[in-house]
Amino acid sequence: MTDSIFYTLAYPCGQIREFVYDYLEGGLPGIVRLRFRVHLMGCKDCRGFVRLYRMAANPAAFREETPPPAEMLDRTLRFLEREGVLPKDSGDSGKGKREGPDLP
Repeated sequence: MTDSIFYTLAYPCGQIREFVYDYLEGGLPGIVRLRFRVHLMGCKDCRGFVRLYRMAANPAAFREETPPPAEMLDRTLRFLEREGVLPKDSGDSGKGKREGPDLP
């Protein structure tokens, strides 16, 4: 019975969509944020909506990180050498293979 009283504090689904942007940006005042979160605790559909909204707003955060192909790195290094951004390869680095810069 206390659950039903607790969930009466929550917003209905229709109002949740009005607050999603402010919720994700941290701009909801305390009681509004509380009512929003209470609703999300009990509503799988709205949790899904918030997740989709978050993905649409920042799709890069949800993609897997894949390193660039070695050929692309080599072409980029040659371009930067031609443009004078990097010093020319001295040719003593082995069999023409270059090592890329230390990347994070």
